[in-house]
Amino acid sequence: MPNTGVLKSTAVPSIARDYKDGESPDMPPVSTRSTGDAMKPATAAGEVPKVQKKEDPDVGFVGMLRAQAQETEVSSGASAQTQGEKPAAVVEPHRSSIHSSLPKRLPERILYGDLCNAALIGNHDVVEKLLKEGEDVNERDKDGEIALHIAAQEGHSSIVDLLLEAGGQVEAKNKDGDTPLHNASREGYVDIVEKLVSAGADVESKNLKGDTSLHLSAERGHFGVVQKLVDRGTDFTIKNFNGITVLHAAADGGHTNVVDTLINAGIDVNYKDVNGESSLHKAAMNGHVGCVDRLMRAGADMVARNDNGHTVIHCAAIGGHVGIVDMLIKNNFDIEIVDEDGDLALHKAATEGHVEVVDRLVKAGADVNAKNNYEYTPLYNAALSGNFHVVEYLIAHGANVNEKDGNGNTALHEAVSRQHAAVAKKLIAVGADITEKDVYGSSMLFNAAIWGNVDVVDSLIKTGADVNTKNKGDSTALHEAAARGYVPVVDRLLGAGADVDAKDKYNHSVLHKAAFGGHADLVNTLIRTGANPNAQNNDGDTPLHIGSCMGHVGVVKSLIQGGADPNVVNEYGGIPADDAEDEEIRALLMSMMSEPETE
Repeated sequence: MPNTGVLKSTAVPSIARDYKDGESPDMPPVSTRSTGDAMKPATAAGEVPKVQKKEDPDVGFVGMLRAQAQETEVSSGASAQTQGEKPAAVVEPHRSSIHSSLPKRLPERILYGDLCNAALIGNHDVVEKLLKEGEDVNERDKDGEIALHIAAQEGHSSIVDLLLEAGGQVEAKNKDGDTPLHNASREGYVDIVEKLVSAGADVESKNLKGDTSLHLSAERGHFGVVQKLVDRGTDFTIKNFNGITVLHAAADGGHTNVVDTLINAGIDVNYKDVNGESSLHKAAMNGHVGCVDRLMRAGADMVARNDNGHTVIHCAAIGGHVGIVDMLIKNNFDIEIVDEDGDLALHKAATEGHVEVVDRLVKAGADVNAKNNYEYTPLYNAALSGNFHVVEYLIAHGANVNEKDGNGNTALHEAVSRQHAAVAKKLIAVGADITEKDVYGSSMLFNAAIWGNVDVVDSLIKTGADVNTKNKGDSTALHEAAARGYVPVVDRLLGAGADVDAKDKYNHSVLHKAAFGGHADLVNTLIRTGANPNAQNNDGDTPLHIGSCMGHVGVVKSLIQGGADPNVVNEYGGIPADDAEDEEIRALLMSMMSEPETE
């Protein structure tokens, strides 16, 4: 009897190992699962957990708060408006449900201290009553906030007064490091900011991100708060832990009036954060034309680079901001300036698919065939990203469709390998060279077959692509399509004259590849087309050896029906049945084997 352990340790590892030779590392994996095998869920479906809702305490203290909040909040809201601060939401006294008029944070806080709850709802009378009864004014909730934090954030100015008079700590910090002043500044309550500062709040106190109150108000565009803090002498040059200044924050948010205030106060417009970005980078990336204009006029360094080497025009091009690109071109900005990769703004716009920006740059004189450090052209980048309209535009404006990158690849290689069918067909239609091969020796057709792209395969065949050309591993497009089970692609290739018995450098036939992948339907197709079911690779394995070892029942049945010989011995003395772990396959093969001769 043959050694039954030999085939297991040689046949499958051989084809699995050999298969990778000559292939690109980003090829899709070859499935080893039978096409007809049912997919089983990884886990059994379980019940969706029910969400447990907290009981809404409508009685006791909280019930009293709800009842009293209606009339109290109305008067508080009116008072807030007359004091010039951003007013809190006014509670309507006759709604069918009081829930809709309560602060959004109520469900999270309702089980915490009475004073915090009253401050949250804005109930002046209850806050006053609790303080008189000796309630701890600095008691903290689960977020580390005292009532003063909450009242400041909710805009309850009169309650802030009560809490300050009772000794509320203006420098108390919550779990995020925010003080009451941070909260009021973030929400834009000018009057409360003034009260807290007058009570001794540190205007330069930082939270856990390193943000001051000025950072938070500038980020949200609260001009009144910014002006108040600047007037109070706040240091506007302070950076947070990411190197962000107040001007960065304002420019990033597009708050032109805040930017103006800071510029007028004398801030350095060229400060950079930890990524090397200035306020100009922030404004340009987010499309804030007004801020870019103010910063330009204030003397911002127009050729400053961030850590990626991007200038203001790169940022605008990446973001697709035509208005900023127009402004820069009008001000004679150098559109040929490159980043650390050698990319023009045109490369960036092409990569991101911003046709209007591409148009502005090309009309301003940008070179459509410029190459970066990797020898990518804007067309190459657009094809790689699948940006059809940019590809179309660049071709119409003189882009060379056959320019190669540093690895010898063209835009068509990228379009095909990235499965951008429309782009690939466009490039083929305008004369892209379909005979070019990549560094692995793979043709355009080979790569299209690898990804199962029928439309591109059709276009290439119609344009005259050689269906039998081989890569460095001697594999053909048919080998790869069969290995991956792409039936339509296999049909197209066979119809165009692909060699059904072609072998790679390990003598794997197309049928070997289909058997390895478990594609019984393709095994039938290939045998009907004339594939030899008993072809042997360098190890002497037939497709039946491979299908048996891999446990592909459907493949084994198709091969036997197609004339595969179950008695063929490989180079290690193994027959297909020797390494068949599947009992059905083993029984089927044993029943087909030749009976011993009798004398």
